Amino acid sequence: HTVRKYYGEWDGAGVAQELADEMTSRGLIATYNHPVWSRVREEEFIHTRGIWALEIYNYGTENESATGYDEARWDVMLREGKQIFAFASDDNHNNEEVEDTFGGYIVVKAPKLSHEEIVKNMLAGNYYSSSGPEIYDWGIRNGQAYIKCSAVRRIDFITGNRINDGRSILSKSLEETIQTAAYLLKGHETYVRAVCTDRYGRKAWIRMYQNPASVMTFRASAIAAPGENLFDESRIHAAFARRPRYAGSSDSGRFIIICFTSLIASSAESDASVVSKRHAANTSSSLLKLIICLPVNISLFGKKYKV
Repeated sequence: HTVRKYYGEWDGAGVAQELADEMTSRGLIATYNHPVWSRVREEEFIHTRGIWALEIYNYGTENESATGYDEARWDVMLREGKQIFAFASDDNHNNEEVEDTFGGYIVVKAPKLSHEEIVKNMLAGNYYSSSGPEIYDWGIRNGQAYIKCSAVRRIDFITGNRINDGRSILSKSLEETIQTAAYLLKGHETYVRAVCTDRYGRKAWIRMYQNPASVMTFRASAIAAPGENLFDESRIHAAFARRPRYAGSSDSGRFIIICFTSLIASSAESDASVVSKRHAANTSSSLLKLIICLPVNISLFGKKYKV
């Protein structure tokens, strides 16, 4: 298969859609990566269909040229009603000149330590992204978005779509830290998400909830009971519709850290450390990246995916 190369004058939005369509038609997972580093304008990618997630933190490009953060354009997409997740990654090239290893990753909640369950829960948004801090629990309960995390300096709740919505909770001094925070929903927020920042400036991001006031109860750490199918289509449709459907508990679930260039597992029931390593494949345009895991077949919204 010949990969097209783009240079000079070209239609950024058209090419992004073309590449996304080609990837998804082959059963692959498409993400949009490092838009700041790529020097693209937001209109070149924010309307691209078929993208699972936007890279909002790239450890390698942040250390290379301070071009690794892009939360702002994630908010642009969310405020326009686009349902898209976000993630942090290393973009590891093993370049001795740039530190690009184990600085950006996602932590996936899965009931079983298997590649299929990791990928299923990743696609369902059952994870958080981080460059350092840990998140222990988050969700929506009794009309409030809440979060529990490791010791950090501040916790921010970002919402759409009115000025002055959202909330920032800061520690009272340089010596103090906080580990919990909550935001009382006003009822008109189009989405809510949260960010935790530690004393070193490292961040952890939870997924967004769209139309959060309609979600009566949701716990990220209790998305399904042990043995329950986390990826049947009715559950995924409910997840994207943000219906008050989530109940039960899952104390047996595992958290899996995915660095996208590496998979690292930790489990209360297993001493497994390194599960496997899979380098992500870049397109020639350096705009989109595929996430490669062991081959499994999954069905999402009536479409078959091989990942």
